[in-house]
Amino acid sequence: MRLTKRLAALAVALTTLAAAGLAFAQGPNPLPADTPWFKPYEEPVTARIGASVNIAQTFPEGDSYSHNVWTRGLLEQLNINVDVVWEAPGGSDYETKLNLAIASNDLPDIILTANYAQFMKLYNAGKLADLTGLYEEYAYPVIQENLMKDGGQSLSWGVLDGKRMGMPAEGASMQQVRLVWIRADWLEELGLEEPKTMEDVLSIAKAFKDADPDNRVGMPFFKAVIGDGMCDIQGVANAYGAFPRIWIDDGEGGLKYGSIQPEFRKAIEIYADLYKDGYIDPAFASLDGGKVGEQLTTNKIGVIIGNSWLSSWPLNTLYDTDKVDWHVYPLLMSETIDTPVKTQVPDIKGAHVVVRAGYEHPELLFKWLNFSVAKTNDPLYAEPYAYHSDPPEIEHGFGYHMLNPLYVYYNDPMLNFNTQPHVTAAIDTGDLSSLTTAHDETQYANVKKWFDKVEAGEQPSGNDWNAWLSWYGPDSTFAIMNRYIADGSLVYNQTYGYFTDTMVKEWGSLTSMENEYVTQIIAGARPIEDFDEFVETWLALGGEDIIKEINEWHKAK
Repeated sequence: MRLTKRLAALAVALTTLAAAGLAFAQGPNPLPADTPWFKPYEEPVTARIGASVNIAQTFPEGDSYSHNVWTRGLLEQLNINVDVVWEAPGGSDYETKLNLAIASNDLPDIILTANYAQFMKLYNAGKLADLTGLYEEYAYPVIQENLMKDGGQSLSWGVLDGKRMGMPAEGASMQQVRLVWIRADWLEELGLEEPKTMEDVLSIAKAFKDADPDNRVGMPFFKAVIGDGMCDIQGVANAYGAFPRIWIDDGEGGLKYGSIQPEFRKAIEIYADLYKDGYIDPAFASLDGGKVGEQLTTNKIGVIIGNSWLSSWPLNTLYDTDKVDWHVYPLLMSETIDTPVKTQVPDIKGAHVVVRAGYEHPELLFKWLNFSVAKTNDPLYAEPYAYHSDPPEIEHGFGYHMLNPLYVYYNDPMLNFNTQPHVTAAIDTGDLSSLTTAHDETQYANVKKWFDKVEAGEQPSGNDWNAWLSWYGPDSTFAIMNRYIADGSLVYNQTYGYFTDTMVKEWGSLTSMENEYVTQIIAGARPIEDFDEFVETWLALGGEDIIKEINEWHKAK
């Protein structure tokens, strides 16, 4: 198996590493208080914020989203007093909560919009502070450099009528792409070969279910049918040349919407057949990520197509309880397609971080963002074991970066991708000079911990396993995603978060209708032929106008 081969190849390197230590700095430099980026206020300045939160988040004793290392650090080092005036779970709950705040005109000072539509709603109502000139003066140069690494695309959406009205809260995330995960023990137990096509993946999922039909799920699936990194339809759709929920090149100089193309019909039909044959949970339309996570950790699932973060939850939990290892593969093409598979990068919702009109210190937004980047990964000022994660010797430690009430980080978009070869080289050679960032050093320490335990005959934890699977070697999740980039196999949403006037009004209802049709066809409540009805209805209810507006914008751009 892969694990045995890796350990054999690393025996010599591990002997050297046993005595090696990290060249961590003896502590960060203090923030340069004489610069506009980090100059503290003379008196405490309060910034009110509504926080998008994870309801499953755990905290160090006594901490919360309102009181943690971030709120304390901002007050102690920049004299910024963070007041979390409300919290709402991320997603639709947060969007609804912010809509209520907009309607009642009871806005926080610093606002993270859920999408571009909310950003435009605030702008059109005159509720946003003009940030023109503040970005150039107050944004840390590292942030400015990182935000230009996509050519300035995401940065440009915050400029309206020639004025900077917001900062992008997200970019095109190349690491939120689909991978194929297969349980190594079940694969070996049934004597199955590793997959070469998407048809092989589906056959393996069926074989796992058939081996224990009363307890196992074939292909996991749930109510977030499109655009969720856990187990949506996107991976299979991509394998068949479909790119749902994003705008792609139409081959004639324009753009087309992926969800209304015939290739997507094929992917829906595949899932409908899986459902009909008993390989999808009949209750999928009511399941959420938590329920699928429970199925994974109770040994009901052996194949899942999802994002790289699955190894950090919930698969690490299954490793802790049952020592289950998973093989990770790139998204595999269908045998019916004669071109290399393309993998879509998630749609950008166009979320922005903005400042309430009338707030006395709009520059505070940039100081907060500067602090976030400096403390997590700046070679001069980072404190990764205070602001990012606990050191590796602490089992089941905390990810402090998740506690920042303004969870917006303008790190180098290639940070994680660069760390993978850096860590692999350091492990294989014992030469730590390849570790060039605080993030490299942190992940190296985590991976080395896994190897040290295996070498000592101890059982690694699920967190150790996650670090190893994420960062080490050619079969790691980030190595596979690096190949996606190198091969040019990523497909981006060509609107990059831009919304037309009709989209602002109609996109929510069109998306809901899309989910409804897809769900009903897969569940057998509608025949596959109703896909054509969906397309016609989508076009009639605003889609045709949106296609026209998108293409007018695209050609002008």
